[in-house]
Order: sequence, then C-alpha cells, then structure tokens
Amino acid sequence: MGKINNTTAYASSTPTSDTLLIGSELAGGATKNYKVSELSSFINLNPTLTTLEVSGNATIGGALTVTGLLQVGSFTMAVAPSFFAGLNAAGTTSVAALTVSGLPKLSGLSAYADNADAIAGGLAVNDVYRTDGTGAAPLNAAGILMVRV
Repeated sequence: MGKINNTTAYASSTPTSDTLLIGSELAGGATKNYKVSELSSFINLNPTLTTLEVSGNATIGGALTVTGLLQVGSFTMAVAPSFFAGLNAAGTTSVAALTVSGLPKLSGLSAYADNADAIAGGLAVNDVYRTDGTGAAPLNAAGILMVRV
C-alpha cells in the first residue's frame, strides 16, 4: 500500500460532499472515515476560532465579529470608502500600520470647539473628533479633523 503523500498512487482531486477523509480519534487513535458533507455540517455548528494565523492571502465571505483584542501587525486593503462607516469592534482594535487604497470616510465623529471642549465632553486621549466651528481661531471653522490630547 502506498503512503498518503505518494501522489502517483493517490492522485490529487477536488473534494465533493461525498469525498471521504481519513482521521482518527484523539483518545485511542481509532481510524475513522469522514464525509466532507458531515465535516461541513460539524464546522458550521462550531464556527468559533480561538487562534487564526494567516500566512498569505485570506478571504472572509461574511461578517467578522471581534469581541476581544484584534492585533494586526500591518496590512493593506483596497475597499470602498463606505467600508469604514460600518467598522466596529467590541474590544480594542490595534493596528501598527494601515495603508488604505482609496479615500476613507469618517462618519459619526463628535464635534467640539477645541481640545478643552473635547475633554469636557468625555473624549479619551487619542480619540478623534472634528471641530464644530465655535472655537477660537484657527479652530473657528467647522470640520477640522482633530485628535484629543
């Protein structure tokens, strides 16, 4: 009998729902056959990932919900500006470097006269806001993008 990695004895093919995969139980090591369709059903019932490492390209075909800490070294994405309007994370999002291909749109920013007004309004250090046009010059124009210090 050939070894599994012997592609001459075992040709590569695209799996279908009836394709059998070989596996074993962790306890006892009994060898089992699994249909791809059965694994698909199991995976859809248990979609939680605790760790995901991607080397190369990855595609997510649906919503990505992050409830903890999302740490990203650096990445480049080319998306429509409206992508950023719906970007939310329940925890802290940390991005070391971000290259955006296209013009991002920041919507829903709070407006304050100046940094003192932003502090009084409850913004934390490094929160982004825009001026409301009521501040002293040069902040007497509405819409200036500011970072709370």
